[in-house]
Amino acid sequence: MSNREKFTGRKLLSAIGVIFASDGASQFLRFFSNLALTWLLVPKCFGTIILVNLVRQALEMFADVGIGTHVVRSADGEKKEYLDTAWTVQLVRSFLLWGLAVVSAWPMTLRYPEHEGLGGLICAAGALAVIDALASMSVHTVYRRLEMGRLSLLNIVSQVIGAAVSIVLACFWRSPWVLAGGMFASAASRSVLSYFMLTPYRPVLRWAPVYVHDLWSFGKWIFVASALTFISGKGELFFVGSILTPEEFGKYGITFMLVQTVPMIFQSATGRVLYPFYCTEFGTDSARRRITRLRVILMLSLGVVLAGMGVFGSDLIRLLYKEDYWMPLSVVPLICLGFFFNMMNMTFSSLPLAAGESRRYTLIQFLQVVALIVTLGALALSKKIWLADVSLLDAFLIAVFIVSFIKYVMLLFCIRHYRLYSFKADAMICAGVLLAVGLFWLIHDPVMDVVNAVWEPLRESVMNLKATLKGVK
Repeated sequence: MSNREKFTGRKLLSAIGVIFASDGASQFLRFFSNLALTWLLVPKCFGTIILVNLVRQALEMFADVGIGTHVVRSADGEKKEYLDTAWTVQLVRSFLLWGLAVVSAWPMTLRYPEHEGLGGLICAAGALAVIDALASMSVHTVYRRLEMGRLSLLNIVSQVIGAAVSIVLACFWRSPWVLAGGMFASAASRSVLSYFMLTPYRPVLRWAPVYVHDLWSFGKWIFVASALTFISGKGELFFVGSILTPEEFGKYGITFMLVQTVPMIFQSATGRVLYPFYCTEFGTDSARRRITRLRVILMLSLGVVLAGMGVFGSDLIRLLYKEDYWMPLSVVPLICLGFFFNMMNMTFSSLPLAAGESRRYTLIQFLQVVALIVTLGALALSKKIWLADVSLLDAFLIAVFIVSFIKYVMLLFCIRHYRLYSFKADAMICAGVLLAVGLFWLIHDPVMDVVNAVWEPLRESVMNLKATLKGVK
């Protein structure tokens, strides 16, 4: 790639460090804000807003033409005319998404009638696409240079604003619209502040045919691949929403978000650092060595975190959340198991894009969707034959783990000609994670005895204080 500097080890580590720090703050902010909101709102509010976000993400992915990805890898990614054209295409796309959201509201209401107000929330959430599209193109150009500092600060500030709005509204209003209000506040503040906190850029409506052609030539396969990515990655959540009540779906969503609190930091680092890193390393003599080393560091660290969450996660939920939000003990370990192999898959999934082979990337996503459909079909059959005594949610989570493993194997087969995969490295990662699970399991009971001895008196004091204040009132 022309006009691109090669990332040194120091710059790469600096970018990863900034992302881990900023996304760590972001994830823990989300965790604590959701924790506060669970004490103010009932689970069905979260169940409904999860469905709204799923529809929004589905539309975003089904209409994705890879604008941000193209800005990162294009030799023209810093030119004003190119960025103006990309911004204009992005804005046109956002109005299309809003229209699609309005159209999809009615069938979603018919499909999920237990979720009150779902149609109105979907129509309103569609406007978030327009608000996001109005942001400065600098949110993409900083990725080219791995200059994450100011962008990370922007994301945290906008998230604080959104969380504050939701919590204040929840004190007076018990409705999913409380969560939607926070989403609007966060999106609007991010778009506005992007023009003041990032590299100066003032967009102009522009339609340069040569750049539109470049964007479409690259994005036409991203368009299909993104739709397939959503189906293989999150499409099953529509199935979960149909088999669970709004209250149960809300509890599942809160559990899922808790499990992902730390792993999402790694996922963000993988998506935001590995892709530009692959773009510059691809084809170099040191590519295999540097990529393998980075994957081992990321996945071993993530695996240890997931091992701890799998062993202690259910206890953590029972310590922090109201009983209304508790899930069966088997749910957390199964979520962690599926998430681990999804992340193993994700660390290599952007390689075809870095090589400029968006068609191969689309083929991989298509094969993974086929694997998902076949596995869920097998689940429906095995539930009746072999898994009759297993709950439908547990059977589904087992199927998700099987799908994630199959997707991982399929991806390795499809990228084998790049010669960047190391079986020895992945075997070492899996062995290290299994060792961590064993160690956490050994110390589980002593640790929880100490935690309960400290936590239970504190909880009783809080409940007594709450009862006293209620009596005074």
